[in-house]
Amino acid sequence: MFFNKNEKIEVLKTEKKSLLNEYKYICFFKYNNNDYMFNLTKYKNSDLYDLEIDKIKLFKNYEYDYLKNIYHEYKLSKQEDLSKERNYFEFDEVLMKKLQEVGLINSKHKIEDIEIKNSLYYYQDLFKNEQNTKFIKCTLNEKINYDNYTSFDKYFIKNNGNEYFMHHKIQERGRFKEKFEKEVFEIEKLNSNNKNLENLSIIINREIKNDKLSKLTVFFEIGGENLSNFNKAAIDEYKDIIKLIGNEYNYPFDLNIGNFIFDFNEKTVNISINKCTNSFENSYYEIKFDKDKMEIIKEGNPSKMIYSSKEENFIGTNIEITKVDRNEFSIELFTLLNEINQKYYFMDFNFEGYNQFKINTQPINKEIRNENFENER
Repeated sequence: MFFNKNEKIEVLKTEKKSLLNEYKYICFFKYNNNDYMFNLTKYKNSDLYDLEIDKIKLFKNYEYDYLKNIYHEYKLSKQEDLSKERNYFEFDEVLMKKLQEVGLINSKHKIEDIEIKNSLYYYQDLFKNEQNTKFIKCTLNEKINYDNYTSFDKYFIKNNGNEYFMHHKIQERGRFKEKFEKEVFEIEKLNSNNKNLENLSIIINREIKNDKLSKLTVFFEIGGENLSNFNKAAIDEYKDIIKLIGNEYNYPFDLNIGNFIFDFNEKTVNISINKCTNSFENSYYEIKFDKDKMEIIKEGNPSKMIYSSKEENFIGTNIEITKVDRNEFSIELFTLLNEINQKYYFMDFNFEGYNQFKINTQPINKEIRNENFENER
């Protein structure tokens, strides 16, 4: 930033054109030994316009190379409000006030009302001495027509000294009986020592039929391909921020859980899980509901029941008995089921945490051994 109060603007050349639907006004000027172009497009018979001030490299005959945008002010639609944006690194309040003095910008123009265009750099500078930040929204929630995204937000995040830039966007399709929702988190790690590190995407697809969630898919991508243990460098770079985003949005984002799919049916829920930290490890489960009874089956050869919850009568009183195979029911499976259930509620599975889950359940292995003994007899 310059802030040279004694420096004057030297107007080099002005051009005015009246075209079919618009007026064009261009002014080349020099300020503090730098060349600039003031470019205003005013649309006829309306209050719509587009103003840009760019830093340029000027040659003979007023040919130029574009260097950087300094300031952008525009109203391009009657439905939208006036927008004012500035480049954080290049914006010079003294320059803007001098533009007012020479009449290029209205004297009533308020510098403090101008939004910061390059807000990512602004927040990097603002929190340079911090180790951690909240999710800092860089732009307001806005409707984006590109790819039919209904919302598109940008965030700056700092975690343990590492800086990240995240796009969060939502797309909705369909209506009435069948709808599709796509939610995407695109994460870029800033200033990484790994120059080949690509951006990570977390993609959530939801299928909704008759106002009920019928299918939920969550998967991780990097460079357009599924994230797996073959890309260990990316796993190391992103594993912590992935968990942080999951905590913020109430999703079990964890590379030790990995990609997962839930198929919701009337009396069953089918689940498939693929670990990112071991892409060869795939697990499949089926949750069965039958009146006051619920079972979770781990599918395989052979399949086995790893969870059972049902009411049993003890001396005239119905008591819910929950049994679990503790060798098969891992903390990752518990976390996945517990957090998805808290978000979408599809079964009675009410535990505050994994420790309470272990305390309030009985081992299923003993029951299975007894059943096998009876069958052998």
